[in-house]
Amino acid sequence: MRYNRNEIYGRILKNIEIDRDEFNCDYVDGRDFSGFLPDDCAYAYGASKFVIIPKHRDYVIKIPFSVQTDREDNGYWEGDDYIEDYGPFIPFSGAVYPIEGTTGWDYCRAEAEYYKLASAAGLGQFFAKTKFIGKMRGFPIYVQEKCEMYKDVCLHHTIAEREDTLKRASSLTNSYMALNLRHDFLIELMKNVDLHKIDELFNFIEKYNITDLRFYNYGFRIKDHSPVFTDYSSYDD
Repeated sequence: MRYNRNEIYGRILKNIEIDRDEFNCDYVDGRDFSGFLPDDCAYAYGASKFVIIPKHRDYVIKIPFSVQTDREDNGYWEGDDYIEDYGPFIPFSGAVYPIEGTTGWDYCRAEAEYYKLASAAGLGQFFAKTKFIGKMRGFPIYVQEKCEMYKDVCLHHTIAEREDTLKRASSLTNSYMALNLRHDFLIELMKNVDLHKIDELFNFIEKYNITDLRFYNYGFRIKDHSPVFTDYSSYDD
């Protein structure tokens, strides 16, 4: 992943306006940011972060939402069932920062810390590299290596490949985690990788309680098509 900090701040983020008190999923959903970005950049967003996608670069830019609020009428979560379960507070402040053992609203920071710990454990190959690069008007800015999402990739595997992979996965310590992934992705994840290393991966995921690893949160690196988890901040809506 190669990025130029001056390009990111001086060109890509130059015209982005962020109101810390309003920058949340609802705020972004009601606005078109394309006019504030260079022509070669697209954008996307989820419940906990805004993502800028430079078309000709090998990275994406992630900006976490500051979305903790005591408003009961927040458009994303409104409803009697939600208020009954959680009270008036939106549970966006549950991001776990595993290095410090604290919590907060920055799910991108959680992702960066999980990546750092995974790398130290020799498991960085399974997670898209995520790095904090600084702040913009008080907001933390992160870069992550660009990946293609699983849902956008057409994979073809033989019956024998599927049976062999599922048999190997069933012998893992945390087989239920592995088998919960889409099987085509699991085949790619386990291909040419020692079973002990795969066991270490899912033990790591369990140890740090990394959740929300659904099919739109993993994919393949653009540079070499290796399978990785791309959104592993553990925000679970």
